[in-house]
Formats: sequence, structure tokens, C-alpha cells
Amino acid sequence: MLKDKFSNKGNIGKVTTVTEKTFYKNTRMEIGFGQEIERNGNDIFFYKAGDTFSCSSIFAYNKKSKWGIVIMINHKNPDLMRELINTIYEQGLK
Repeated sequence: MLKDKFSNKGNIGKVTTVTEKTFYKNTRMEIGFGQEIERNGNDIFFYKAGDTFSCSSIFAYNKKSKWGIVIMINHKNPDLMRELINTIYEQGLK
């Protein structure tokens, strides 16, 4: 699925370009059609996070740097999830 997102080909790739367009933006956040957008200078990555019952998950990717990550934990803890993605991004993906 990540390869399809990166290629912009096929049904998933075509739909991905629609979800990456800014739908809403204010001074604190930018949201595409179904996912959030994070900008750090010229770097941009897309992510979707959520909690279900007692579990948390995040799916994030950056087309320019060609990385993707999925984190799923069996504990509902948004602070832990935020710390995990920030640590992984700062130490390994930036």
C-alpha cells in the first residue's frame, strides 16, 4: 500500500493525491481530506492517528523522503503515541 501511495499510480495512488490537498488550515493545524498534514520547513508528511476502545494507532508517510511508518499499541494513550512518533521522526526519519 505504501508503494502505491508513493507512486501516485493505480486507484490508491490517485486517491492519495486527493487526500493530500489541504482541506482546512489554521495557525495550529493543517488537515487534508481525511488525514493531517505536518510541515517542517520544506519537509512535509501526512498522518492519521486514532484510538479505538483500548488501543492507539498511527499511520504516517513522507513521499519526498520515501518513508512510511505504522505504530499500533494495545494501550489507549495519545501522549505515548505522540512521544513515539516524535522520537522516531527526530532520531531516524528527519
